[in-house]
Amino acid sequence: MKIEILFPELCSLFGDKGNILILEKTFGKANVIKTSILQQPVFLNGEIDLVYLGSMSENSQLLVLKKLLPHRKQFKKLIDAGMKALFTGNAMDILGKTIIEENGKAIKGMDFFNFETIIKRNPRLNCVVYGFYGEIPMVGNKTQFTQSYPINHDNYFFKVKRGMGINKKSMLEGFKYKGLVATNMTGPLLVFNPGFANDFLGVKLPYQELLEKMQLQRINDIKRVKSVFY
Repeated sequence: MKIEILFPELCSLFGDKGNILILEKTFGKANVIKTSILQQPVFLNGEIDLVYLGSMSENSQLLVLKKLLPHRKQFKKLIDAGMKALFTGNAMDILGKTIIEENGKAIKGMDFFNFETIIKRNPRLNCVVYGFYGEIPMVGNKTQFTQSYPINHDNYFFKVKRGMGINKKSMLEGFKYKGLVATNMTGPLLVFNPGFANDFLGVKLPYQELLEKMQLQRINDIKRVKSVFY
């Protein structure tokens, strides 16, 4: 599998770098291309199997949108043709129709999914999340200034049992379309969720049994706490 990491100098906050490291460990560093914000994305040539974009600052979001918006149609064409993509943290937000800043200014998104994201910096939302992607358990963390509101949410990523989905009133997390997965979950999502990683990547991860044990421990910890928000 040929993988492109988009703009890692800007988009690897909140432990998202762990996703990059496990991809390098699984497929080899020679198969992982890291593209700077100053460079043209390599996936545009159609020779990339998986694109990864991680969490970033709000200022970096503007730079990333400026870089990717001109290629929106080509990105969708490649997803329809079988390319996979994983967007984590607030990288998910750029795939919606708009991002609304606190002053009411609307920032145009890639309009890949029909949702609006609203920024509210106080209070910041921090929580742990436990749920299911089909029959596959999911666990992880969220830390965000935003909540997202879709027109409908038939194309959600997974169902939440504890924590929150794309907003505090929703128990549906993220968005999925063919091989594109977008979620506000942060941290090493693939490491925390080896079952999902197997399904999404089509291979087993290194240290598979150890990662499964670690995930089970996290799930048990979440089940024991009174509040998943912190």
